[in-house]
Amino acid sequence: MINHKRNAEIVRRIQAGETHAAVAKKFELSPITVSNICYAKGLNGREKRRERNAKIIRRIREGETLNAVAVDFGLTSSRVSKICRKAGIISRRAPKGTKEERQARNAEIVRRVKAGKTQVAVAKEFGLSAVMVNNICREAGLTTMGSTKEEREERNAEIIRKVRRKESQKAVAKEFGLSTVMVNNICREAGLNTIGTKEERKERNAEIIRRVQKGETHKDIAHDFGLTLGGVAHICWKAGIRLRGTKEERKERNAEIVRRVQKGESPKDIAEEFGLALSTIHKIRRGMIGPC
Repeated sequence: MINHKRNAEIVRRIQAGETHAAVAKKFELSPITVSNICYAKGLNGREKRRERNAKIIRRIREGETLNAVAVDFGLTSSRVSKICRKAGIISRRAPKGTKEERQARNAEIVRRVKAGKTQVAVAKEFGLSAVMVNNICREAGLTTMGSTKEEREERNAEIIRKVRRKESQKAVAKEFGLSTVMVNNICREAGLNTIGTKEERKERNAEIIRRVQKGETHKDIAHDFGLTLGGVAHICWKAGIRLRGTKEERKERNAEIVRRVQKGESPKDIAEEFGLALSTIHKIRRGMIGPC
């Protein structure tokens, strides 16, 4: 779709009442880009914001949680909370419902966790924090590590088996709803050297350097090997490779980023392609930083 036609369609959808977040997702843009397009077309969002805020307040008064409403409108929880406070809703949290409703909700949460769902996934479904779901499970006598010692041992054995099959700790942690630190500790207790032997690390580092020289982003490489961006950068630095390139190369890269943002491409997609943080893309676009 040609950009001016796409922008006209974006403005039409916003005027029809769709949220910036929904339109941004539809066109694979960031909400900031959609907002800038509307502003450039002379669309004053003040009336739309008033309508949006009225909907938010109505839904909060009906009993929906701040998190759930924030996700639907593409806002942060703190922003929704501020809107509510301006309307005289003092509590930062949504109405909790009756005692019977909370008991029924908590029973359903415990049932889903026992059925094998992670607490993070259940928290997202109910618009609660993971800490609150954790507390609900503890009050019901369900430990966060599994209901019984046998279940935890079975889970740990499966984690160790997956790590030995060369799956990254990050991927395994996400699958089991744990932190990478906990997965690392489970492996260490089992005597599993997660770093590998000296020869294995040499082979891994050589493969990382080969892929960097081939042109792959260090973000993708870090994800594949279960390392941090700093870890990949350190390996390359030891091999004499500067991931950031020369000053001239960075200038060319920044000019290309600015050109593509002005063309209407999503800053998020550009950030992923160049292996940069989204905040860095915005700073380059605004001219706040030079050849970083």
